[in-house]
Amino acid sequence: MSEQEQYDQYAPDEEEYTEEEYVDEAYAEDDSTGTDSAEPPRSLLQSWLVRITLGVVILIVLVAVVGGLVFSSQRSSRNKPLNLKVYPGATLLGSETFNDGFSNHDRRLYSVMVPVEEVEQFYDKQDDVSCDQYFGTVVGVFENSPEIEGHVYTRCIVDRSGWGITQYSTVLIQPMYDENQNPTGQVAIVIDRYWGD
Repeated sequence: MSEQEQYDQYAPDEEEYTEEEYVDEAYAEDDSTGTDSAEPPRSLLQSWLVRITLGVVILIVLVAVVGGLVFSSQRSSRNKPLNLKVYPGATLLGSETFNDGFSNHDRRLYSVMVPVEEVEQFYDKQDDVSCDQYFGTVVGVFENSPEIEGHVYTRCIVDRSGWGITQYSTVLIQPMYDENQNPTGQVAIVIDRYWGD
């Protein structure tokens, strides 16, 4: 007797299974949980309602974080003085700094010997600056400025206030006159800057 015959003699009879019986038997063995064995268990993230809710929560958190960063950035950019260009060749005559507890304020006084129209055009061409001419009878900035009729001064303003922060600058452009109300050719430029809460 060959070795194969001897093995077959002592080997238990093997049952042949069809593919369907094999699959059914595999699920039948796993039926101890009491669940429907035809469906595999589902994870929590397979539910479309959970996915949508999670997506909305993540979106809200991202919007809140980005909004907070933008708000903080905008406030910090406005909590400093707004710099305006000074007319080229203007001489600084003096400066003062004020602090009233709520906002900061500084003033710079310049003088230049050019036609007042050139100074007005210089400031009016700067970004976000709007200028208005004022006419009437007004006493000037300097002591030697008498009461005058006609074009008294030009006031320019740029305002970036926002997000609960004050930030603006004003420019006063005033032609100077002698005792006889004749123009001296000198122009006074007063720049006031305001910033802070």
